[in-house]
Amino acid sequence: RLSTDRYERSRADIARFLGCREDDEVVFTRSTTDSLNLLAHALPPGTRVFVFETEHHAALLPWRRHGRDTTLLPAPRSPREAVAALDRALRTAPEGPRLVCVTGASNVTGELWPVAELTRVARRHGARTVLDAAQLVPHHPVDMAALDVDWVAFSGHKLYAPFGAGVLAGSPEWLRDAEP
Repeated sequence: RLSTDRYERSRADIARFLGCREDDEVVFTRSTTDSLNLLAHALPPGTRVFVFETEHHAALLPWRRHGRDTTLLPAPRSPREAVAALDRALRTAPEGPRLVCVTGASNVTGELWPVAELTRVARRHGARTVLDAAQLVPHHPVDMAALDVDWVAFSGHKLYAPFGAGVLAGSPEWLRDAEP
């Protein structure tokens, strides 16, 4: 019981660390890649995924592996260009469920992405968002409620946890409806 209690309390600690909302859930996975694969598996049929071509492979590949329609957005030259490119893509996309996958910080350049602005554009077009926070969480606070993202994925080893520890935190809706 002691181990179970500590394990469950760790979910609450991570929820506080990420600024989760009251109904968000914390799911333990093996890594950022595993978290995004779990979400890709849980997407409703017909979901179109929007992702910038500059994303880490962990954010590029899961959608294709699970047969999701994926729109690769061109590498933006500025935060403003990223927001405009996403707005254009969502405005012209077919109706149906949509997911925007965006990084918090580039694994190549360290550039911080305008996550809150991208999320506002996604919401305006009825899309959900997942934040690949693998490179962000070790260096900057992440507040899911303030950013208004639906999910956050990261690997524990980026925060000096053991390898094989990851998190997918956020809305339980699509996850509960998925096949195990």
